[in-house]
Amino acid sequence: MKWLAVTDTWINPRSAGSHARVAQIFEWLLAAGHQVCCLPLLAEPDRANRYLKELAQTAPRFSLAPPFYPARKIPGQFDALYLGNLWAPETLRLGLELARELGSLGHAAPLVYDAMDCLFKGVAQYHAPADRALLLAAEQELHDLASGSVFISAREQQDAIQALGLVAARTHVVTQAFSFQPALAARPYSERQHLCFVGAVHPSNLEGLGWFIRDVFPRVLQQRPELELHILGAGTDQLRLDCAQGLA
Repeated sequence: MKWLAVTDTWINPRSAGSHARVAQIFEWLLAAGHQVCCLPLLAEPDRANRYLKELAQTAPRFSLAPPFYPARKIPGQFDALYLGNLWAPETLRLGLELARELGSLGHAAPLVYDAMDCLFKGVAQYHAPADRALLLAAEQELHDLASGSVFISAREQQDAIQALGLVAARTHVVTQAFSFQPALAARPYSERQHLCFVGAVHPSNLEGLGWFIRDVFPRVLQQRPELELHILGAGTDQLRLDCAQGLA
């Protein structure tokens, strides 16, 4: 099958966990013998990152589409569409417009919407009222237009079925599993002294990190004072943290 993978921008698995998820899905599809063409909704044509350029060079079945690929060119060229990593109001709007246009063109290929985190649970609350309404409406319509909706866990799946009225048979769980990263040699916990928080700078991640630093890490240090906490992810080098007071 020929897949068109529609994302917000050029995928870089080193920048965020959601990008790593999409990259893994690319590699699963390629390993299964499918063709994959990546289409970023908001990106400059000549700014594809090293990961994607190397993947295009090493995987003959992988290609990069020009940004703003006209929907009228899609029917007949692709057998299925994947929409993922759409978090912001602008990219959700563009992704929804693409899905609507394909429907108006009579495109019969299945549309898979990878919701990742449910927007109505963990993302919309951090936006202004107007953007929040756009996010919630776009999330609902994309699920309704999709042939199948994908979630990262059974909990997210069930919450979305109940809150959005989705048909359970059209929902699926694809958990996070990043096998393309080099495997690390396992060591017993008694020989480890490092903890790692991985997540790009986003209000939901900062909220969880603040809770961990304020309420959890001090208790851990009481038993293991030698442990070190490392915070990784896009933008985290700009954070200013205080273990006694949480996020500054």
